[in-house]
Amino acid sequence: MQKKIYSVLVIVFAASCLFLYSTLLSSSLRLERNKSLFNAQYYSKSGVIAPPIKLEGPNFERSWLFNRFFQNPAEIELYLRTELFYNEMNNSQHLTDLYQLLLESRPTWPYFYSGLAQVDQVNKQLQFTHINKAMSFGAHERKVVNSLAEILFYNWDSLEVMSRNRILDYLSNQPSWSIAQSINISAKFSRVYEYCDFLYEKKQVEYATCKHHYWQPLTGV
Repeated sequence: MQKKIYSVLVIVFAASCLFLYSTLLSSSLRLERNKSLFNAQYYSKSGVIAPPIKLEGPNFERSWLFNRFFQNPAEIELYLRTELFYNEMNNSQHLTDLYQLLLESRPTWPYFYSGLAQVDQVNKQLQFTHINKAMSFGAHERKVVNSLAEILFYNWDSLEVMSRNRILDYLSNQPSWSIAQSINISAKFSRVYEYCDFLYEKKQVEYATCKHHYWQPLTGV
């Protein structure tokens, strides 16, 4: 009886290993195939962006267990990058599904939360939950900081004061070079005076980038 149980366990284990190997192999081959297609058509020889390419997309009907442990995040990221570039967020629900699928395998990845916040912005349904998680998991990630700065200054008037101040605190706790970038972003949305005033009140520092934007209208530069 025990031999039968051991035999069954060995067979189940071997089948599981074979399934895992075949899944990883097929995913790797599909990823390399998509990479080759993406690299070959992304830019033409003249440097002009090529027509949209069609990559083999992920299967959204997989189980949570498969998506959590077997799905290759790099494969979905490549597919998402292509969708963002060519579709320009026209299908926001599709992009949301891709970000959610990525979060099942990387639940603490801040870029996915900042990406979801951008999609929320396009839908005019900004959720501070995604912003808060992006700030929590991406304390000093440059692309996350810049993304949240754009969201803040673009939605300045529609954000509650408490939410606005939380993002301002997050931006002001970055390194000096990162603060300089966020100051430039605030200027792009005509919020440089509000942001620089906040920085001075909190840190008692007059940043050179703020001075540049203060004096720029007078110098004509």
